[in-house]
Amino acid sequence: MSAVISAEQLSARYNSVDVLQEISFEASAGDYIGVAGPNGAGKTTLIKALLGLVDISGGSVKLFGESLQRFGQWHKVGYLPQRASFSLLFPASVKEIVGLGLLTQKRTPKRLSSGDAALIDAALELLGIGSLRKKLIGELSGGQQQRVLLARALVARPEVLFLDEPAAALDPQIRESFFDTIRALNRDARVTVLLVTHDIGEIGQHATKLLYVDKRVVFYGKFTDFCVSTEMTDFFGTHSQHLICHQHR
Repeated sequence: MSAVISAEQLSARYNSVDVLQEISFEASAGDYIGVAGPNGAGKTTLIKALLGLVDISGGSVKLFGESLQRFGQWHKVGYLPQRASFSLLFPASVKEIVGLGLLTQKRTPKRLSSGDAALIDAALELLGIGSLRKKLIGELSGGQQQRVLLARALVARPEVLFLDEPAAALDPQIRESFFDTIRALNRDARVTVLLVTHDIGEIGQHATKLLYVDKRVVFYGKFTDFCVSTEMTDFFGTHSQHLICHQHR
């Protein structure tokens, strides 16, 4: 069976500056991969390149065994970009925002059906925001808006989910609930997850694999392998290495 995500010698440049250099890795169905690295390492660019949202200067990407140029199964893919903020007067309700996750999959004319309404309600209830369905998105707190955007990414029931710094604006209690939801989707529905985070010390509590990048791949594999890697000991130091892996708690 083909990998869900496959990058082969993937490179990207901005204004003649290398952002990604020869990135190669594969993700299988049911993987939960934390993508970490220092500021400016190219984490967000990597996610966008995998989704075809930025041009690549070399290499290739495949989703579900198909090249991006030929890929036509976008209903299998959910994407939550870095947190967007909405003004108080933004003229869209929570239900309408979540419904956009279904409209993008439809041919013209793009209309929601009664069955779509049920999917929207299910996504809202999954994230505990069913009571907010009629509110304007701009009236919500940052944490509530983030859950609405996650519901939009989940409403079409994707098989792979790309999350870019999804918990950065959430308070501790909401963060824990958020990660519980992602973990359950990964465990119970076998949704493949790529989650970009700046907090490498936390992601080992949630993900099963680590993709550490600094323009290139520094490490890719299970946290248990990261823990015993002498190369990573040299890179991070023993103390930080064990804090990251979360295998000794």
